[in-house]
Amino acid sequence: MFALAVAVADFGKLVTVRVESAQQSSPLRLTVRDADPDLGARAANALGAALLKWDEARAKQNLQVVIDTLQSQVVSFDDEIASLVAQNAGDALTGQIDGLRSLRADRSMQLNAVRALSASAVGLLEVLEPAMPALSPSRPQPARNAALAFVLGIFLVYGLVLLRDSLDTCFRGAEEGKTTVALGLAETFARNDYHTLLIDADLRKPQASERLGLTPARMAVDGSVTLRAYLEDPKRGEEPMTVQVDGASFDVVPTFEPAPAPTELLSRSFAPVWNSP
Repeated sequence: MFALAVAVADFGKLVTVRVESAQQSSPLRLTVRDADPDLGARAANALGAALLKWDEARAKQNLQVVIDTLQSQVVSFDDEIASLVAQNAGDALTGQIDGLRSLRADRSMQLNAVRALSASAVGLLEVLEPAMPALSPSRPQPARNAALAFVLGIFLVYGLVLLRDSLDTCFRGAEEGKTTVALGLAETFARNDYHTLLIDADLRKPQASERLGLTPARMAVDGSVTLRAYLEDPKRGEEPMTVQVDGASFDVVPTFEPAPAPTELLSRSFAPVWNSP
């Protein structure tokens, strides 16, 4: 019994019933999916035939309820008429007995009519079109699946790109234009007679010193030190290097090589360097 219930449950997953709207009736479309199209069509037709038998049995059962009710009323009338006749009350009860006999005759006619209907009872359902084997498989659908996968892939990649950009908090390298902007601002301020100090604080990928043509050898000649040296010892007495760019003169604190733990070094020592005399 358990195995049969499991088989019926599995088969139920393959059956689809859809109600289609219509003006006079509500057609039901019964579909059975199976790897064998002929088997699917036979199963659909068998289910349709079973549904018709159920509908016919339901109609007969409803008529049988009416028959049982009318039969009980006829028997009740017979008992009441017999009781009145047994009283032998003469003309006093004749009118009442005639009325009961009239009602009994009416119920008997109704009972005969319902019995005739029950013999040829039919349900409300009928087969409009028998199931036919499908000419093409309903699944899989490679073209549709490929199109859906392509669209979903685009949205997924776009979402991942947005997520990566929103979570990426790293500092960008000099190739993204920060060095160019810093050099341009320093030159502009210098040409407008502002005392300008450019600090190459990119301790991961320094580029400004190379762009200005500065070298460690020149730094040694000028008696200057790098930003890392300033950060490690804010009380150093050396002065920044002075550079000339297209007639503009400004000071530079250079950086030539990446420093270990640059974030910690900047957060710990930059303020004392800035505030030192």
